[in-house]
Amino acid sequence: MARVEGRITVVSMPAEQRTTGRSSLTGWRARVVVLLLSLSPFIALEVVLRATGYGRDAFTNFAPDAKVYVVEGDLVKRDPMHGGLFRTPSFTLAKPSGTTRIFVIGDSVTYGFTYHSREPIRTDPLYLEQPYSSLLQKRLEEKHPGRRFEVINCGGLGHASFRLVGVVREVLGFSPDLVIVMTGSSEFMEARTYKDWKEIRDRRSTFLRGWRTLTLLRNLLRLLRAGSDADGQALDDRTVPARRIPVSTDDEVRGRYEVDAQVAHSTHNLQEMIAACQGAGVPLVLCTIPSDLTHPPHYRGEAPPESGRPVPVASGDMGRDRFDRLVLDVLREEKGRFGRAVALIQKLNRQGDHEEAVQTADAALEELEDDLRVGVLHYLKGMALIDLKRPGEARKALKKARDLDLLPLRGTGEFNDVVRDLCARPGVFLAEVELAFERASPDGIPGQLLFFDNCHPVGAGHDLIAETILSVLDRNGLLPD
Repeated sequence: MARVEGRITVVSMPAEQRTTGRSSLTGWRARVVVLLLSLSPFIALEVVLRATGYGRDAFTNFAPDAKVYVVEGDLVKRDPMHGGLFRTPSFTLAKPSGTTRIFVIGDSVTYGFTYHSREPIRTDPLYLEQPYSSLLQKRLEEKHPGRRFEVINCGGLGHASFRLVGVVREVLGFSPDLVIVMTGSSEFMEARTYKDWKEIRDRRSTFLRGWRTLTLLRNLLRLLRAGSDADGQALDDRTVPARRIPVSTDDEVRGRYEVDAQVAHSTHNLQEMIAACQGAGVPLVLCTIPSDLTHPPHYRGEAPPESGRPVPVASGDMGRDRFDRLVLDVLREEKGRFGRAVALIQKLNRQGDHEEAVQTADAALEELEDDLRVGVLHYLKGMALIDLKRPGEARKALKKARDLDLLPLRGTGEFNDVVRDLCARPGVFLAEVELAFERASPDGIPGQLLFFDNCHPVGAGHDLIAETILSVLDRNGLLPD
């Protein structure tokens, strides 16, 4: 109904219609209020988690600042979330009076890794029980009777410099007198471990993973599952079964740009460790990383079994004999210059004509220098040079094979050179572990006498690492009076 008042037209609404409109508005507001009240505990929790910095990286276990240890009263305990990824279960928060506390940080080499499978590569009780950190403490106590030493193993399975930066920063809060770092074998592997998480392209997934509340819930679920292994037994300080790296063509290095990018990233990470230690006034020992130069490079192909169906073959865990039988047999079946070169070099080596095998490898390397698989040719050349009793040339060729590996699971020469250069900085000291292994090996070529696979030393190798570090400590006066 409308009426005119002066020049203004007034429109009136029936009473029942006005009542319905107010009811609809009130109902909408009520639903919003109920929804907000329901979400308020989660919103408050999210605000608190963000304010405290919890889960800054949604994938906490792979964040560079993830905490390895938690403080419980007078003890520092390994966070159960990490399970058996780190070796030392606990140590006292307060450093005991008169004790020299040393933290040793690194990857599975530092951890004291071995395979637990139905067909172990090698059984070595000394290796299984005493990684070089334990041996270093033993040597220190023997050399300095009456003094107390505490060498704490912070080696993480599959960890490399990206995550170890956070470990270094963390242990600096536990009164160290010295920090020792040896990394390098897992640099490329670690990047592949979390690459899918670092390069999330699905925006919805990115949005969900940014919520700290979801991170907390996921970590609580992990915590509930932590504390027991696959057999239901409590986790302790022993070595846990290794988790195999999935091998696929995506795992392989695709070009020099990727190697350069990883070396640059690793260099930055080491510089961050140095800056942290310098800021805390704690000496830092950086170790070059040794590796088995006689171990075959990585290769992935298709092998025709008896059934006639092709199956994947990856050479990452193979010794020389299996590499010859499987991978080289696959390569020589490939069409093209590379396959023909491999077949011919393999044939010449098997016939004992090693000199011609070297010449054939050189010709192939000159022609195929841009082929990403040339590490295999350098390996074949190096093994032929060993048979020819030309160790200097063999070592050079085998280092080339290591550095040009399609999936570098050994510390490269370039990485070790970075370590050497960084040790020129104040408060940083070099432990030449790679050189020590070469000097202790026949013809200067580290192999199966010191390693049970591509990069993990046997007991004698760990003892050699401990002795090398001990000489650095003594020579530079790094042990406090």
